[in-house]
Amino acid sequence: MEPSRQQAYLALIQQLLQCPSGEEPALLEAHRELLNAEFLATCEQVAQTLEERGDQNTALCLRNLATQLGCLHGVSCGSLMGVRTVLRLGDPRLRQSAKAVPDVHDPALRQLITDLHDTMEACSGAGLAAPQIGVLLRVVLFGCGGPNPRYPDAPPLPRTLLINPVLTPLGPERDEGWEGCLSVPGLRGRVSRWQRLRYQGIDGDGQPVDRCVEGFHARVVQHECDHLDGVLFPDRLSDPTAFGFIPELEAAGLIPA
Repeated sequence: MEPSRQQAYLALIQQLLQCPSGEEPALLEAHRELLNAEFLATCEQVAQTLEERGDQNTALCLRNLATQLGCLHGVSCGSLMGVRTVLRLGDPRLRQSAKAVPDVHDPALRQLITDLHDTMEACSGAGLAAPQIGVLLRVVLFGCGGPNPRYPDAPPLPRTLLINPVLTPLGPERDEGWEGCLSVPGLRGRVSRWQRLRYQGIDGDGQPVDRCVEGFHARVVQHECDHLDGVLFPDRLSDPTAFGFIPELEAAGLIPA
């Protein structure tokens, strides 16, 4: 690696670690020419050095940023090999309707499921739909079985793969809540969703899935299934003014810091 290139990588890493939460996507976009496997390798080297110095928290933060980089910009290195590029708002593929999965035993579906899992994990997502990684099939994955770093105050959701989902609202009650999206990075908006619903479909083994849920669980399912019909959360804003960048919303006291 050329010394000047390495210096540029190290300078960007320093900026990332000092960057206010939520502003990382814009910083990475401004340095797109540096986003490659070499940069990820440099991130890992710096993380190892930080660990050796006893700074575990900063090392973890840097690794999380590196995995998000791989997710958002399609850079792969080491454990990121299964991570796919997440399409962003403005990509016309996000506005297309997905097709039903005809055969749950198709080997290509097995690879899609693996890619969804790896990509969602790399990006710390609450959920991910197949169209978000450019596959127009009616498949969503959500929940990680524990706390989600992007939504630390939300209850944990069971890891759920849902193929050909069908949603049925249970009652007229609706809830408003703040949502984000891996395809709309750095932004949050307030969206009205059905408070309770039943979702049905099949899992990766072809077994039926049938649950009645409410609250955050119901919100996540609706959000992910919207992607299957070309709908993103900004399309469902309760109030156009209740939408903005995360740091500004935090500063205004609209979402928890």
